[in-house]
Amino acid sequence: MKKELPTPMHVGAERRQWIRHPRDLTASCRKIGTLADVAPWWGTVVDLCARGFRLLRSRLIQPGIFLSVELQAQPPELTYRTLVQVIRSNKTEAGWELACAFVSSLAESKLRQLLFPPLRSRQTGASRRSQLDKSAISSSRPPAD
Repeated sequence: MKKELPTPMHVGAERRQWIRHPRDLTASCRKIGTLADVAPWWGTVVDLCARGFRLLRSRLIQPGIFLSVELQAQPPELTYRTLVQVIRSNKTEAGWELACAFVSSLAESKLRQLLFPPLRSRQTGASRRSQLDKSAISSSRPPAD
């Protein structure tokens, strides 16, 4: 007769200590130790908490790597620069999801600014990029007669 083992209480339960907030922020990133003249690569922050965030990008970054990250907020004066460490990476249909932990916890006031920007500036990362593309196109057109 097989003896059934008890299921640990944490199996299937949420064990995170910090609430994750869905967010759509553009992030520019550089691997620590990379020359400053090397172009940053881009990703999208899909959720955020006081201890870190989940970043979606097209290529893998190995766990353990430290990154310098700039979270592109609106208005631009709310943009936040920080250091993170990649904790986990997961391949998904959309690309690579990187779990990143802040080297120093995010202050509650900064977390609020990133989660709840002023109403006039609430846009998704995609709509901000679209606006930039439109302004670049309009500025490259010759003036109308």
